[in-house]
Amino acid sequence: MEDMEYPIIISKNAVILLDMVGFALSIFSLAIAIIAIIISLRFEQSASKINRLTIEQLTEIRTHTNTLSKGILSELREYGNFSRRLFNYNQMSENSIIPNEQNIELADNIIKKKKK
Repeated sequence: MEDMEYPIIISKNAVILLDMVGFALSIFSLAIAIIAIIISLRFEQSASKINRLTIEQLTEIRTHTNTLSKGILSELREYGNFSRRLFNYNQMSENSIIPNEQNIELADNIIKKKKK
């Protein structure tokens, strides 16, 4: 016996229905793609805005940090000068002193005389 092929019979209405469903799904897929593009553009705009605000905040932080650093460095410089004057006075007078304005002025005068 020969193998017989049986023809598959699909009605025209079923083919038309499948074509319509496929077409509708294609349109739906395009609509979803357009919505995805719109959402991605909005996210990009939002990210750009946040990036801009972050840069402004970092610039402000950098400005404050520089201001604080200058203030702290000047304080450290003054402390260093005070410590050197006090150390020089102790070396010259061979006395142990408690720092006060009179002793600092005395140390300054001794240092000025020594430089001359």
